[in-house]
Amino acid sequence: MTRTHQPVEHHKGSDGSQPVDPQATAQNLLNDAQGRWFNGSKPEAVKKLVDQGILPKDSQVLDFSTVQDRLKKDQNEFGDIKDKKGPDTTESIRDLGMAKLKQAFGQKNIDGVQGDIDKLQLRIDGVHNMDAQTKKDADAVSKALNKDFAYHSDLSKLAKDDKQPPEVREAAQRLLDTWKKAGPRGAANSDYAKDGWLGQYVNQDSVDAGIAKHEKGLEKDKSSIAEKTTTRDKLKENQKGLDGAVDDKQTALNKLEQEGKDLEARKKKLADNIQGGQDALKPSADLDKAGRVISGGGYYQVAEKLLGLNGKGHSNDQERELKMLTKLLQDEARQSHGGKLPPYLKANDPLLREENLNRIMDKIAAMTKASK
Repeated sequence: MTRTHQPVEHHKGSDGSQPVDPQATAQNLLNDAQGRWFNGSKPEAVKKLVDQGILPKDSQVLDFSTVQDRLKKDQNEFGDIKDKKGPDTTESIRDLGMAKLKQAFGQKNIDGVQGDIDKLQLRIDGVHNMDAQTKKDADAVSKALNKDFAYHSDLSKLAKDDKQPPEVREAAQRLLDTWKKAGPRGAANSDYAKDGWLGQYVNQDSVDAGIAKHEKGLEKDKSSIAEKTTTRDKLKENQKGLDGAVDDKQTALNKLEQEGKDLEARKKKLADNIQGGQDALKPSADLDKAGRVISGGGYYQVAEKLLGLNGKGHSNDQERELKMLTKLLQDEARQSHGGKLPPYLKANDPLLREENLNRIMDKIAAMTKASK
């Protein structure tokens, strides 16, 4: 709920004119103390705390209460997780490894069947290409010889006839190359030729017959391709499940590993925050000297030194801060001496030091929020 201003227990200032607001005085004292008593009061230190997310983005000065509260929170959380380890990934790694082995084995089977299909198809394509080329060559030779057929002897002459265009001689030679011996002693024959009076000859009918013969011979290969294609497609369908299993296992492992990384990142973040908070709340180098009694002085004079007002004139507001801090220093002295102020102070007695600095700051911060 919103705190409203309550004019209870207001006191007049030393000039007798303005009412005194203890909360406002405590806030002024808190601001001055934060700016003087801690290493973290420097602008670069405040910026670092902002960058760490410890202080709000628009912060220009150290806020003791905010830093202290955050420090305690981070220390508690760090204490809870500092010995905690990330998830055990052993089983997940093993599961992923097994899934990958199955995936690799499945893919190897697919590649093997596909390799067989490719070899068969390559052979079929080779026969088809040869058939198509032979048909073109027979047509070219027929036109060059101006007759519908060509004996082996005709082709031999045509292949060596320099008067013929190169493409014709090449066509004749390719047709000659179709004659193959069945064995070391066997006669040479061509699948694209017919037997005639003067031996085998080639014409379009004989070429077509050879093509038909080859096509029939390829039926087994085509049937094998169909069977292997069915097998391959089934393996591919099964492979989807194996691939999915690898993806699932990898996702599960990634999740566990990320949890471990997040945990370590959180530990580091908390450790950095704690270090930053501790550094910010570390007393400034001159605090020990400023918090000690000077010869012939007392609590009030120490308060002047702590607020940088010794040897200077004081405004009414500053005077109220001095009196408030003086009382706090006296309260600390009472706490150290059984509830009573010591009868006298000695020069160099420490009234404000690292051991009671946070306690005094807590008291000042509490006074800024107390109802009047």
